[in-house]
Amino acid sequence: MLKCLIAAFGICVLPVFALAQDIRIEVVGVTEDAHLFRDNDAILIGRDETNHIRLKERFVSRSHAKITCFKIDCLLTDLRSTNGTTLNGESVQYGRNAVLGNGDVIGIGNYQLIFFSRQAKEKK
Repeated sequence: MLKCLIAAFGICVLPVFALAQDIRIEVVGVTEDAHLFRDNDAILIGRDETNHIRLKERFVSRSHAKITCFKIDCLLTDLRSTNGTTLNGESVQYGRNAVLGNGDVIGIGNYQLIFFSRQAKEKK
């Protein structure tokens, strides 16, 4: 189990993990026991223990979202989650990919995940 680096006002900041293809995702959540994993393919996010980033909260679907990186872009996909996925406050529709940029904030349940990648473009 991971421990909070900073815990205040019911918010826990978890350690930063380097993932595949020089991707870094900072998880800010409401619990301190989320588990994070690495993989060389798509990064799966959800409540199920088989996900690379596990978010243990009732508003997170078992298989909630996926991040896939290609040579040029990294894409965020909602996996038909019950409560939806947001990117910078805008809903990510099932069946449509959203292009990720450095510093983008992914909303899943009560969690916020901040995305960074060497290959991602800076958003204007």
